[in-house]
Amino acid sequence: METKKKRIRRTNAEVESAISTAMDRLVEKHGLLNITANMLMAEAGIESPVFFNRYGSIDDLIYEYICGKDFWIAGKLPYKDIESQGPEDYYINTLLKLADLLRESKFSRDALTWELSSESEAAVRIAGLKEMENEALLLYYSKVFKDTDINIRGITAILISAIYYLYLHKNKSAFCGIDLNTKSGRDELAGLLRTVVRRMFSGVDSGYADSRTVETARRMADKGMDTRTISEVLDLSEEDLREVLAEKSQAE
Repeated sequence: METKKKRIRRTNAEVESAISTAMDRLVEKHGLLNITANMLMAEAGIESPVFFNRYGSIDDLIYEYICGKDFWIAGKLPYKDIESQGPEDYYINTLLKLADLLRESKFSRDALTWELSSESEAAVRIAGLKEMENEALLLYYSKVFKDTDINIRGITAILISAIYYLYLHKNKSAFCGIDLNTKSGRDELAGLLRTVVRRMFSGVDSGYADSRTVETARRMADKGMDTRTISEVLDLSEEDLREVLAEKSQAE
């Protein structure tokens, strides 16, 4: 008499771990665009009700998977470093980190391809989430460039798009002579990014105020020092200083 195999019940944590491990394997082997729910269930060793109780579709799982790993969404950018590095170096370093990630990570390239190719609501949500996450940085840099003719939002869009395209295109051929499959090509791209950003910032007053400068300015003002002296000592424009002190007054 044939005996039924006893089904092993797994905890929620074990199921999630199995799904995550299966996704890692499938992404590495097939790429995000080619993964189906059936492939995932077979790889993870789970049944259909278990999967669909957690996710409405494979796209919903891909959404969560990308959110946990994406450069812009997953908290990989140390925003606090903007003060220690300054806005110019931070801007350059962010672009260089993005380029390095796309070079090193097949997943990151696959995720971009999926976002551009998928017609799913999940892909639309990923794109919108990236835009929302970047808004704080764009607001900050819009203020840095407020007295210039630089459209920092537009230029940022063009620079990031160029990095995306060059890395998605790199296995087809060189692009305008830049071959990112070679170290010289990658060095050329990094040099070009630095040159463009340095020129963008060349017309920007370097007296931006980080949190320490702001606090020092407020303490100096509290001690009765005049604005011209504070401005000269802290290398802070009088206009920015007035904004700092006005914000303090409003807070009080």
